[in-house]
Amino acid sequence: METGVPEGGWHTEIETSGLISQMDPRDLARMDGARASGKPEVGTICMRSRDRVNGRSRRANVRMDGIASCLVMPNGRMSSQILLFVEGDLVRTRYMTPIEGARLMGLPGSYVLPRTYNATFGIFGDGVAVPVVRHLVAQLLEPLADAARSWRPRVYRQSRNPLTLTSVATSSTNPM
Repeated sequence: METGVPEGGWHTEIETSGLISQMDPRDLARMDGARASGKPEVGTICMRSRDRVNGRSRRANVRMDGIASCLVMPNGRMSSQILLFVEGDLVRTRYMTPIEGARLMGLPGSYVLPRTYNATFGIFGDGVAVPVVRHLVAQLLEPLADAARSWRPRVYRQSRNPLTLTSVATSSTNPM
């Protein structure tokens, strides 16, 4: 999270109240739990839109568990990345900055971001987080590749009992 007031600044009290009014009771309870803690807490808001019988419904889904909401392609306010700051009765919201998005995706500080917000979050919405890819390669792909390289087929030969096969370990010097 960037320190200080980011480009674009904080939402107004009216904008923050509007977001709060779109929260379900369970999301309000999460925010109220953060308020009750008395400690500064940061969460994320992911705007969702659902088709309903009487039209579209917008909901502000809240996460206060230290896990960021999914970064998605920007297509208006429904996919904006919103941060929620709670400290006691003080509740503030603002959009995530491109630098914060880059950090969340694990990009190095030297990575040159596009000039616009939508172009930057367009990259993130179509991307995968670098640390996640690194973890999957180390924990899953490399062990599978190592196992495939060291795999040797088992050769079976008939034992004295015609109903039993005996496994014979193979080596590079014994092709059968």
